[in-house]
Amino acid sequence: MEDDAGEQSSFVTGLIQNRAKEVGVAAFDLRSAALHLSQYIETSSSYQNTKTLLHFYDPTVIIVSPNKLAPDGMVGVSELIDRFYPSVRKVVMARGCFDDTKGAVMIKNLAAKEPSALSLDTYYKQYYLCLAAAAAIIKWIEAEKGVIVTNHSLSVTFNGSFDHMNIDATSVRNLEIIEPLHSALWGTSNKKRSLFHMLKTTKTIGGTRLLRANLLQPLKDIETINTRLDCLTKTTGIMVLIAQDELMTNEQLFFGLSQFLRKFPKETDRVLCHFCFKPKKVTSKVLDVDNAKKSQTLISSIILLKTALDALPLLAKVLKDAQSFLLANIYRSVCENEKYASIRKRIGEVIDEDVLHARVPFVARTQQCFAIKGGIDGLLDIARRSFCDTSEGRETWKQHTLLNFGTRFPLVDAIREDVSVLTLLAEVLCLLDMIVNSFAHTISTKPVDRYTRPHFTAHFSTIRVVDRIFTRMGTVDNLESNSSTFMTEMKETAFVMQNVSERSLIVMDELGRATSSSDGFAIAWSCCEHLLSLKA
Repeated sequence: MEDDAGEQSSFVTGLIQNRAKEVGVAAFDLRSAALHLSQYIETSSSYQNTKTLLHFYDPTVIIVSPNKLAPDGMVGVSELIDRFYPSVRKVVMARGCFDDTKGAVMIKNLAAKEPSALSLDTYYKQYYLCLAAAAAIIKWIEAEKGVIVTNHSLSVTFNGSFDHMNIDATSVRNLEIIEPLHSALWGTSNKKRSLFHMLKTTKTIGGTRLLRANLLQPLKDIETINTRLDCLTKTTGIMVLIAQDELMTNEQLFFGLSQFLRKFPKETDRVLCHFCFKPKKVTSKVLDVDNAKKSQTLISSIILLKTALDALPLLAKVLKDAQSFLLANIYRSVCENEKYASIRKRIGEVIDEDVLHARVPFVARTQQCFAIKGGIDGLLDIARRSFCDTSEGRETWKQHTLLNFGTRFPLVDAIREDVSVLTLLAEVLCLLDMIVNSFAHTISTKPVDRYTRPHFTAHFSTIRVVDRIFTRMGTVDNLESNSSTFMTEMKETAFVMQNVSERSLIVMDELGRATSSSDGFAIAWSCCEHLLSLKA
């Protein structure tokens, strides 16, 4: 639905809180038609947990309720946005728009999964605030964008941030996960790169965004982590019962998937999710410039969908003999799914077989002109001939094509009936792009022994999954919050001490440097004693 977002965020986020310091967050990704819901108790008066989520989503719009429900000692989410996110568009909606009952009904109707699979009845009682935030942002999106979200089209996740490791914004900066602290290495002219930049060899925008999301909120589920690792590396020192490191040992599989992914343009995931939204109504104003652009975009989306579906036989050929669970599961859920063939057949009844997605604007426009099969509409055939002769004819073609295509929305509606499989295809493309073009590519370009697969366990000390990462490094003041270097140190240290658990990872350096040696030593000693007692 977002046409020119590129790699920028396309999230609309809704926030609401109650007097018990609970915060409900709903984040709607317009690009991938995904809705992420979270609810938690804000343990910090400075809203560190909320800031972490907002840093992750990087929303373009934040929807909040009036500040009447701010807990004692806290500024409220509306004031929070004004202070720390002045460049983000803030929309204040009436408290009545945050209706948890309507939110639950919406989720039941719009979620791609069955309500029972989401355990909605359980979540409704416990996470009513995030359902209220969901009701508000869906209402705003449908009014602002002039669309209706298609039933059973949204990928909905509950409590998503707690299924992943939580890394606060300060730690993300100190660990140089997304951006380096300094643009160049000291004493050299070489540019310094972050972890994200080192791994950013993905080919699609969706794959790049998924990579960023996995770095900002790494997985905590050991089974899912090992399923991904099985495609890339072998487990050493234990008995192996399943196929591993297929992408590294099977060149035909690796290069076959790379070739398959090259057939898709960078914006494929966004275009596939166009069908998750439909205009509220088609009126006589369909010839308006804005509607004309939307209709042309829809034609282009169908052409790209046709191109994507035409590439699925290649994916089936490449994955047919795949042994690892992840790749075999993709083969079963996508390549053996008859709904894709059904959608392709419906498109073939209206769209010419020779039409393919084109990146060059003039070629793309010509493709749109000749997309609909000849002989279906005599006036359209005449308009095409005039399109080739004069500029006036091009306008005639545009108007008639819009009218003609408007009458063929039994095609678009037919596609929307199976929109959930298009959402699945978009997710699969992003996942394959990240695993093949980023992870597998990075491993393949380094010596064999450069990377070692970790073994996650709880019974001895290897590398364990942690629930949060905290850092306290460096000496710098914060003029924005009127905090000295020592005050900044103490604020960050207090946040760590209040939120740390026995499964957290804490990285500290130079604690107490901004005060006297004796005071700094005492502070560092007491913090170490407390952290050691927690076994973090």
